[in-house]
Amino acid sequence: MEITNEMILQASTILALDDMSSFERDAVIAELGNSILENVLLTFFANQSEWEQESFSEWVTRHAGEPDMLEQLITLYPNLGTILAEEIILLKTTLASSQT
Repeated sequence: MEITNEMILQASTILALDDMSSFERDAVIAELGNSILENVLLTFFANQSEWEQESFSEWVTRHAGEPDMLEQLITLYPNLGTILAEEIILLKTTLASSQT
């Protein structure tokens, strides 16, 4: 699922990002991203062995900072991409229901 400009504008309106200072806005966006990432990783790791979890963590450590790291992860771990897409859809649904 692709996040469109319209979705970003809707989220910005619902979260009142335009009314925040740049520091507050960055903090809210970071917290939102961390929350999504935490849910994705908890779901992903629930179905992984200890060895698979360690292997994943080592790979992330070795490739941290690479510009295409997320794309590489999704290629190596397709289930991770599926879980991420589901979390994005959930966020979109939650934001859409907040508008009504």
